[in-house]
Amino acid sequence: GNFTNAVPQFGTFSGAQKGNLGVFNGFAGLYSGTVLAPSSGSAKIILSPDGTMAFYLSISSPQQTTDGKIHVMPSTGIVDFYLLNGSHVTGTHSRPSRAFSLTIHDGTGTILIGTVSLSLSEKLF
Repeated sequence: GNFTNAVPQFGTFSGAQKGNLGVFNGFAGLYSGTVLAPSSGSAKIILSPDGTMAFYLSISSPQQTTDGKIHVMPSTGIVDFYLLNGSHVTGTHSRPSRAFSLTIHDGTGTILIGTVSLSLSEKLF
């Protein structure tokens, strides 16, 4: 559907709205965390009830970079995908703790970029 805004807007946003139901209903929302050694930075995930997730990574050191990916997480909560720059993200989502625990390696899987724990900061459903 289309989304409208009562205030003047620049451009439009249209697309299919994600369902409000799914295996991650009750766990959907914005997850935030800090990237730890050897890199430092921040990461965010928006998780939809159906398991679709939007991942955003911002590394501030040792080299500034940003990256992201839209990914569909299986109902098991296993995270395993490659970012646009080739980095590999693996880990899990824990329903009881409402948190992601992720490890980020380079594309070869041999060089650790960082680890990150993301906790639910804004619940959506």
